[in-house]
Amino acid sequence: EANYAEALRPCLHVVGRKPDGSGDGGRLAGLYMLAFPNRELLFLADTTVNIEPDARSLAEISLQTAAFVRDLGIEPRVAMVTFSNFGSVSHHEASTAAEAVTRVSEIDPDLEIDGEMQADTALDFIKLKSTYPFSRLTGPANILVFSRLSAANSAYKLLEELGGADVIGPVLLGMAKPVHVLQRGSSLSNVLDLATVASVDWQARNRQI
Repeated sequence: EANYAEALRPCLHVVGRKPDGSGDGGRLAGLYMLAFPNRELLFLADTTVNIEPDARSLAEISLQTAAFVRDLGIEPRVAMVTFSNFGSVSHHEASTAAEAVTRVSEIDPDLEIDGEMQADTALDFIKLKSTYPFSRLTGPANILVFSRLSAANSAYKLLEELGGADVIGPVLLGMAKPVHVLQRGSSLSNVLDLATVASVDWQARNRQI
């Protein structure tokens, strides 16, 4: 049976990546959308593609995810998530996440993004503002970009199994046209959800032409 990476190869061969402005294909990334009762949608990335992204890759993943969320009519608030809060732990993973935030802010100064921070800090706005009043976020993060795929992938599965989240995905970002690869064992609901995402994505791209 093909794994996710193997299933992507024919998609890349036939459709290709979305240009990144330099003439080369941009980076691919995967996200899941999580719906909870009485809470806005939550977006987790990168859940499927980049295993140990560097700062540049994390920045690209953040920008792609924010653009996707904007196309849904939602104002993105991005948290770069790891095990450290704003330098509380001296480790290369934390510093890489912080560097990614700086890169994103230089490219898109209007995007609300901050970190590095822990997941509870990102989602509990009272805790964030009382402990780190300098944070740029104006509300709880609705996009969590994780420093490693293992954390992002585990997080969405835990939230689905134990947190009662309705999960939509995996959404594939960075392709020249809307393309999504269904997971093994996907239900009819999963198929319909991703078909809807692809349709919305196509309409958004056409509006930008």
